[in-house]
Amino acid sequence: MTVYGALSTALSGLRVTQAQLDVVAANVSNAETPGYTRKTITQSSVYAGYNAVGVQSDGISRQLDELLQRQIRSELGASGYVETTARYHDRLNSLMGAPGSASSFDSIINNFGTSLSALGDNPSSQTAQQAVVGDAQVLIQTLNAMSADIQSMRAEADQGIATSVQTINDSLQRIEEANNAILSVTADGDIPADLLDERDRHIDVLAQELDIQVLEQNNGSVTIFTSTGVTLFSGTAARLDFEPTANINPLATYSVDSSQSDLGTVRVGTGAGGTVDLLAGNNIRSGRLAGYVEARDEILPEMQARLDEFAHQLALAMSLRPEASEAHDPVVADTAADLGGTGTFATIDFTNGGANDGSISFDLTVDGVTQTIDITYAEANVLTGTPATVDQTQLVDLINQEANTAFGTVGVTYAVADGTAIDLRSNTTGAASNVSVASYSETNLAGVTTLADGSATGGTGFDGLQIDLTGIQPGNEVSLNFTDTVAGQTRQVTLVHVTDAGSLPLSNEVTANPDDLVIGVDLTDPTAVSAALAANGIGITAGTGTGGDLQLIDDGATGQYDINSLSANISVTGMQTGEPYLPMFTDGIASGDVYTASQDGLPQKAGFASRIQLNSSIVDDPSLLSMMDSSTPAGDTTRATYLYDQFNSTTITVSAASGIGAVSNPFETTLAGFGREIVNRTAFEAASAERAREGQEIVTNGLLARQSEESAVDIDEEMARLTELQTIYAANAQVMNAAREMMDLLLNV
Repeated sequence: MTVYGALSTALSGLRVTQAQLDVVAANVSNAETPGYTRKTITQSSVYAGYNAVGVQSDGISRQLDELLQRQIRSELGASGYVETTARYHDRLNSLMGAPGSASSFDSIINNFGTSLSALGDNPSSQTAQQAVVGDAQVLIQTLNAMSADIQSMRAEADQGIATSVQTINDSLQRIEEANNAILSVTADGDIPADLLDERDRHIDVLAQELDIQVLEQNNGSVTIFTSTGVTLFSGTAARLDFEPTANINPLATYSVDSSQSDLGTVRVGTGAGGTVDLLAGNNIRSGRLAGYVEARDEILPEMQARLDEFAHQLALAMSLRPEASEAHDPVVADTAADLGGTGTFATIDFTNGGANDGSISFDLTVDGVTQTIDITYAEANVLTGTPATVDQTQLVDLINQEANTAFGTVGVTYAVADGTAIDLRSNTTGAASNVSVASYSETNLAGVTTLADGSATGGTGFDGLQIDLTGIQPGNEVSLNFTDTVAGQTRQVTLVHVTDAGSLPLSNEVTANPDDLVIGVDLTDPTAVSAALAANGIGITAGTGTGGDLQLIDDGATGQYDINSLSANISVTGMQTGEPYLPMFTDGIASGDVYTASQDGLPQKAGFASRIQLNSSIVDDPSLLSMMDSSTPAGDTTRATYLYDQFNSTTITVSAASGIGAVSNPFETTLAGFGREIVNRTAFEAASAERAREGQEIVTNGLLARQSEESAVDIDEEMARLTELQTIYAANAQVMNAAREMMDLLLNV
């Protein structure tokens, strides 16, 4: 190597060392800068032929483990999600109060149960009555207040979604700016390490808000997707849109069907000018945004449903009157003998033009017993007073009169007019319950063609049950149990009284029973009931029984369906009916009416905990808690004991919509037990969420610590490097100085 070569080589060493000093200085000054990674210069030898004639810088590189970086971004999203959801679970747990404290929900429930017990011991005590009123008001005020707090938290979560969306949009915009700057530098072949740090920092912020995937491009750019593949950045930042909801109440729900949704959704624009609904497509699965969405649409609504279920069960427990059915012969067309033809029924003249000798005679067989039924002018005259114009209804009364006399020992027969014929039926049920008519004759009647010979024979084995639904309210239920002999199974049907056809059909989840079929129908309309059963493939027919009762009839002894039982629960609206049931709680804020779990329009249970009130009649007169009517003896424990048992002893089945129990295995407990379970379950969920947060924190912090070891600036290490560079710089300078002196000597020769 020549002297000039030595000078040139040393100069190249000085240049590279100077660049390394610049990098060390930048590292030291940015040691505390978020997102800054330690930089180093890579260098290589410069060759002339086979000889190294100097050194050159190949650029600045970042100390970064890209695989670790991808893992951290995934965990940042998970951390944002669990931190958000854990915070809301903790706040819900705080709503319940410290267990055992005077203001805790479990203590309030226990106090109400204790006051009911004291009332049962001394029902005429005004002190005991006032204690029940006071504790009941505290209970419902607590339900009202917790519901209000839950809706406030939902509004906060909704605003949290808006804030998260704004953060995402800001991050995407800054990623775009950094990306453009990177591309302008890399076009000249340089690697802009600091700009890469800046872009990564904004990507990390984005990763905390939602789950993303980052794809590095060959030109130095990046493409960013959600974990489900929706593009957020591809050279140009996408924009997310969200409209916060002005007023969130218990009835406000999110639906993937925008026409059915009361709450805002998050949309992102596409390159084609369209939009993608990120919530409807389940495209956000992690990050703070997912946490806020879950809080608004799942965690908090489930707690509201939990309180609504408690209020629902509380109100119905006190106000429902169980109604049993009774056996009655079916009233169904063509299951018994008919008298009459197919035309319009005309009046019958028993006077025979003044001879007064018109008559009807026929043999009637009921359950195997035959009797002759005679209806004469004299009988028609006594019963109707107008024997010349006996109409169909009056003829029915005449037949009943004779049948009651003839079959007093085997069961009373009765007749039903259907407009064209008279159907004769038995008042008993069973395989032998059938009616037939024979030897029919008419004597000296005018208009003989209007009452033709009856030859139809009643069906055999048609069984039916009828039930009194007087006072039935929307939402009240009738339970039908029957055996499907073809399928070989017993089935349960719950008929819910619905008067608003726009509310149909009902979901099977209206009841907590996992095994029943729920059918919404106007139970005061037998024709509608028959149609609803038929629409569900059930061959059971409805009709009107005696006294206007609802009657359900199977399809006969050789048919497919056998009715096993029929029962109902009817809402009591009066305070002094002589029965222990009373409407203790009302839907006061919404309508001031008795709570019946109506399904007409919006389901009444939705948000009921925010509206439940103590019946104002009880507030005005607490003695109603024991006085079933004006004649109830002082000290009568019937109603007070009933109220206590309904709260503390009677088993209820909890809807799985509350998050307690499952659809296939519902939770069964008492009302008091359900209240305590709400407290326990809320505490358990809060503890679980906190454990998940702590576990995620350990994972994320562990990865960040590894990244810090790999990428963060170590001042001690940089100082050692600085000392090393000083030595190298001085050595290169010494070489240059020696080479210059040698050249000076040569020039002076």
